[in-house]
Amino acid sequence: MNKATKYLTEMKVRRHISMRLLQKVLNRNNLKSAKSFEDLIEYYSNNINDNVRQKKIETAGEILEKTYKQNLLYGNRVCFFYKITDEKQYSKVEVVLDLIIENNQKDNEIEKFIRYYPFTIPEDDLNKISINKYFFIKKIVDENKTRILISSARSYKNKIELDKTLLGDDYQQYDEIFAYQTELVQPFDSIILHKNEGILEIQIDMSHPVTKDEFKTFTKDYTNLIKKVHLTTYKEELHLSPSNIFKKIQDIYDENEGLVRKVEHKTGTGSVKTEKMSNREENLKEEDFHKNGLSAIENQTSIYSITKRYNSPILNDNIIELSIQGGIKLLSQFDPNINWAELNNCIYQEDYTYLRKKLI
Repeated sequence: MNKATKYLTEMKVRRHISMRLLQKVLNRNNLKSAKSFEDLIEYYSNNINDNVRQKKIETAGEILEKTYKQNLLYGNRVCFFYKITDEKQYSKVEVVLDLIIENNQKDNEIEKFIRYYPFTIPEDDLNKISINKYFFIKKIVDENKTRILISSARSYKNKIELDKTLLGDDYQQYDEIFAYQTELVQPFDSIILHKNEGILEIQIDMSHPVTKDEFKTFTKDYTNLIKKVHLTTYKEELHLSPSNIFKKIQDIYDENEGLVRKVEHKTGTGSVKTEKMSNREENLKEEDFHKNGLSAIENQTSIYSITKRYNSPILNDNIIELSIQGGIKLLSQFDPNINWAELNNCIYQEDYTYLRKKLI
């Protein structure tokens, strides 16, 4: 198996990278694209005696490797932001991250994660790993930030439709029957220390389904571990405070760039509204029903949730998405606070950076 087919297979089977995104990457680099992973794998695995084609396959391997590795870091993510409020602790947190990795190396199970990285562990081996246990597998230092890559054998419930014709008579009265099957996947979460900003960012990998309760639990586990190691090492509390991005919701709505896909808001008269566009190329702000509704209430409304799409700064025909999904309960708070957002459809670091700058 050559490099191109190896990365294609991993993208399809374990990372669930969309075919649409992959087509855009290949087309941008003047490489052979196709309608399915199967067709791509067949084409790039064909080692015929053609020097020109072999060169293309080698180039594809390099491009696919970069795309895959970027996806591990910048693919669909839920990102939590925390401010280290004491500047003297910036460097201490970096030491704490090193200690977490060092201590984790003593765990016998981590060896497989390190050996197979950047690929996922074979399914048979993954099934033998302790479920939902965190493994801190790699440190990446990039410009002014330090990233710790975390993996695990994460369980999730996959919804499947059952064939009712295979069930008993009691079930024939139902139109559809669903069941949940527990499956194991291997995610790649991150803890990132933005050293110049004093920002600690927790990224939860959303390449497979994760509920809001679950990703909040994972984030709490990571921050609690950092606080615990910091306290043990320095005999002082880590001054870590959620970075409030609630006010960014209105800023993102008001800006001219991008297309608003969905907003949730509460009007001055107490009505709670959810408005959403089904067409990805249309802007909710330009719709008459939305503009007329706001005009009728003299724009007296409070937006607490927004999803907005933008053209990628590096791949013009790719649409990246930013979503701050606050709840109605935020508006009952004296100082509404939310410190997380979803960054979706990013292929490259430039995509992620473009969206992050709108938040922090």
